[in-house]
Amino acid sequence: MSSRLAVLLSTVLLASGCQVTSDLGVTCFLNKKQLKFEANGDPTYRKDKDGNVIKDKYGRPVQDYDVVNILERELTPGQDYISFGVPDCEDQICVRDADSPPNPDYDPKTTAPPEKQNAPALGYCTTPCVQGSSASACEVTDSSVASELKSRMDCRSLLLDQATLDKLRADDPATYQSTFGDTSSPFFCAGKPVAATGG
Repeated sequence: MSSRLAVLLSTVLLASGCQVTSDLGVTCFLNKKQLKFEANGDPTYRKDKDGNVIKDKYGRPVQDYDVVNILERELTPGQDYISFGVPDCEDQICVRDADSPPNPDYDPKTTAPPEKQNAPALGYCTTPCVQGSSASACEVTDSSVASELKSRMDCRSLLLDQATLDKLRADDPATYQSTFGDTSSPFFCAGKPVAATGG
């Protein structure tokens, strides 16, 4: 496709009021890295195709891991959670704000079936945003998202402030990269606390 045609097509779509639907607010599973260990308890390290242990840019061996779902029973109610590298989401970020309901399949009773006791923790897809951005930066366009969440969505800091995030990145870049990836800001589209919305 020629560049002129692409520009013309883009202009026509924008002018026609075509709304782009994102996955902001769509349900996703919170996940975490679970380190792998040998039967004897020694760490398992990632290896290249020739069987050599892969090292990070600081020369440290890279421990192997699986990505697993966080379980509802592992979370403390009333807190914000964020997972990076979530394949369910466009930006690979899943968040659960302090006022998000638990997975409806979760049952903490010891008499409940194991699948109910071990229900995966649910969150919703999010995207980074810029502090002070307009409300449209965090506008939920997917019709499957609950109106309660749509009305609370805002650009806000999750878990850490900018100064703490910057300090962590400066103090230990390798651990920072492993934990937060390329994220350089604590601001994400997430539900404002219900108390702040008058709910």
